[in-house]
Amino acid sequence: MPFKLNIESNYSFVSDASEELKFFLIGKNVNKEKITFIELILTEALNNVIQHSYDSRTGNMIEISGDISENLLELKINDFGNPRENFIIKAPEFNAEDVNSLPESGMGLHVINELADSLHYESNQGKNIFTINVDLGKT
Repeated sequence: MPFKLNIESNYSFVSDASEELKFFLIGKNVNKEKITFIELILTEALNNVIQHSYDSRTGNMIEISGDISENLLELKINDFGNPRENFIIKAPEFNAEDVNSLPESGMGLHVINELADSLHYESNQGKNIFTINVDLGKT
């Protein structure tokens, strides 16, 4: 049975969604290390939707769904807020030896890209669809 969850665009619900996905993945016997990465992916993606798509406004719908087929997790996050202007993923610029140079924001999409195997974004008729694929067999 696939994973399905709807949450309100509120940062306080992000950890609950991550926990729900974790229980789904445990039930599918996914490796604990992979689960940790997937929880981080979902957390970053939901925070991005709330901040950018909904301008941090609460009370808006976010649909989360996922399924595993042939060792591949396909995770979809749908929202009905502002579409992304572009989907360019850039590595953040900072000096790794200077903790003060770390950016305070703007790293979420980069983190997701580093942990996932493929990403796809589209906006169609007021619905934004962010698809994230994670190969559960890769370590």
